[in-house]
Amino acid sequence: MKHAHDFKFSKGLKKSIRKIVVLDTNLPSKERVIYEKSYKKKKKEISGLKGIEKIARRIAKANQTYTDEYLRRHDRSRGKKKSGWLKEMGENVYSARRKALKKL
Repeated sequence: MKHAHDFKFSKGLKKSIRKIVVLDTNLPSKERVIYEKSYKKKKKEISGLKGIEKIARRIAKANQTYTDEYLRRHDRSRGKKKSGWLKEMGENVYSARRKALKKL
């Protein structure tokens, strides 16, 4: 008997099929499900806020990139020289900012 992952559906057909059941009188329940479409719960969101949420998420990711990059450069500068983090602070901030702006 075929398993769910063995079925080959055409693009349009796969969307319309919810479940494939084999009727078998030898089984106590009389039916066996061999394919069932999994459903993902839709996110509840106001349609007008979708664009704003997308922008806010991009800004948050850019901020995270800035912080991660600055801390990486800060740690590297600190290990190089005595007070290296202070001497290279401007360069580190500039480089981290440039990398973050690429994410926007």
